[in-house]
Amino acid sequence: MYSTTTPDTTPLKASLLPLADHLLLVPSLVIVEVIGAHHKLTPQPDAPQWLLGTTEWKGKQVPVVDFELGCQLPYTDKTSNRRLVIINAISGDTRIKFFALRLYGIPSGIELSASLLHEIPNTPHNWTLSQVRIGNIQAIIPNLVALEKAIITSGFKAQVLD
Repeated sequence: MYSTTTPDTTPLKASLLPLADHLLLVPSLVIVEVIGAHHKLTPQPDAPQWLLGTTEWKGKQVPVVDFELGCQLPYTDKTSNRRLVIINAISGDTRIKFFALRLYGIPSGIELSASLLHEIPNTPHNWTLSQVRIGNIQAIIPNLVALEKAIITSGFKAQVLD
């Protein structure tokens, strides 16, 4: 686990999620599980290209999103090391409880404080809250609520399950 805290700060536990050519920085609490990408994807009719389909996870149909494609970020489509990370929905909208992001590698934990995040000016997409630099690491802080709303408005039909 990376540690970028100093003795006078309270660390925030976060995770770096490796996309094809970018890193996402999310609070560790939103991550439910990382699963292999061998799970079958079921396409959604008339869905946008970034909504790769749904996968069954613990008896639920979970939408799978390609973040880079949705943000129109340049990236190299890779076939190795694919995984899915299951994310807890945080918007409070009952139409979506979980969603998955396609990853290319294993997430890594990081402890950090706000004073060590250096914002990089440029937030090109509404799914992006900020771009930051932590030492020599550059990461995107995603707007998870905007992403959840995009999934819902894309026509994704969630089964309401407990």
